[in-house]
Amino acid sequence: MLIYFKVGNFLSYAEPQTISFEAAKISSKHKELDKHNLFSIENKQAESKNLLKSITLYGANGSGKSSIIQAIRFLSILVLKSGKAPSPGIIEDGRLPFLLSDAYVHKPSLLEIGFHYEGVSYQFGCKVGTDHIQEEWLFARPKKKMIQFYRRHADGTIETNSKHFGSISKSEVKKLQSHQLLISMIDEQKHPIAATIKDYFASKLVIATDHSTAYRLDKAFTMRLYTKDKYNDYKNKILKFLQDFGTNINSLAKVKVSDGELALGDQAPDQKETRNTINYNQVAVRQSDIENQVKELVVSSRPQLNASGKKVRDIYLNVDAQESEGTKKLIAYSGLIVYLLSRGGTLIIDQLDAHLHPLIVQRIIQLFNNPQVNTNNAQLLFTTHDVSPLRAKYLRRDQIWFVEKDPKSGSSSTYPLSQLKGVRNDASYGKDYLKGKYGAIPVFGGLDFMED
Repeated sequence: MLIYFKVGNFLSYAEPQTISFEAAKISSKHKELDKHNLFSIENKQAESKNLLKSITLYGANGSGKSSIIQAIRFLSILVLKSGKAPSPGIIEDGRLPFLLSDAYVHKPSLLEIGFHYEGVSYQFGCKVGTDHIQEEWLFARPKKKMIQFYRRHADGTIETNSKHFGSISKSEVKKLQSHQLLISMIDEQKHPIAATIKDYFASKLVIATDHSTAYRLDKAFTMRLYTKDKYNDYKNKILKFLQDFGTNINSLAKVKVSDGELALGDQAPDQKETRNTINYNQVAVRQSDIENQVKELVVSSRPQLNASGKKVRDIYLNVDAQESEGTKKLIAYSGLIVYLLSRGGTLIIDQLDAHLHPLIVQRIIQLFNNPQVNTNNAQLLFTTHDVSPLRAKYLRRDQIWFVEKDPKSGSSSTYPLSQLKGVRNDASYGKDYLKGKYGAIPVFGGLDFMED
């Protein structure tokens, strides 16, 4: 479970800022939120802590909401890939320091995450220079106290807690390159904690965006669950999810493009054959698909009815060419949501409201805040401009966060609604936000920009 994320000197963040899932000591007007919207974690022999199931980020365009998600993604890439990176390009491409002040250009960027996994709370972080890892640290709470497992200093020395983490051999230190994270490079068999940290980033921290490459990956992940899973019933869960959101989709399938035909894979609905073909007039193929030699398409099916309202056959639609942007987004994200609700973890979505109706956005938030649906305490962190969820009956004040950019320095800051004084638990959050009572809204100039 994600506890917090801290970022500094990255994109619009000059000084360190934190987004925290730790529940504040507040009470809601609707008391069920204080039960349903949070959950408890326990460290071994330590006090329990309440975490939130969802957090939403609001702010003006360009305020820094997406920058937080980009920073989390960058840290995840470093953890999972820097150990195999042959050059510092992975840092040079991903590290984006605060450029609006020359005092920060050559300073390291700060990335730190706190999370709870398999009964233990961890704090992992690093400072990243222009082409190298300057510092790195890992703390954990295996019992009552937070203990330093290891720390990598700016001079290259590494100190470890041999009792809890094990020692770092000279050969491992010698093999470590300056652009590699120690946690990413070290032998997982000798250091099981390293395997635990990497497993958390690989399977429990899922980042989705509307950017084209990531969007295709999300859809591919959904289709892998739909077609390959044999044990968790993901296929039926994905279909039910899509049907519950009003898409009327009764199946998904992968289709191969071959010699003027579309060859339908064995996931076709109501088909006894393991392979079938569909004519072009049943599934639209875009010219760009042909030019780019696309070998495989994802299709959705819906029933075609006759004049009496009886089903005649299934009609297959090319998802990319014939489905709406909102439906495409629901298909891509359905696998992510179903997977995390089934297994636990944190789903991070930039611009959740893009292409989606406000009621659908509310419904997705409610899935994560519903203890009967979210039995594994999955979490949702998302950015949005849709103010319809900003209501006291949906969210606690500590679930509502704002990102505001200082107009003079251009630096972003973050803060939850629960930290603002004088905000009642029965206030009209959405209306008051648009009125500017909480900050983090666009600031307009005059209307004379067209005058000579």
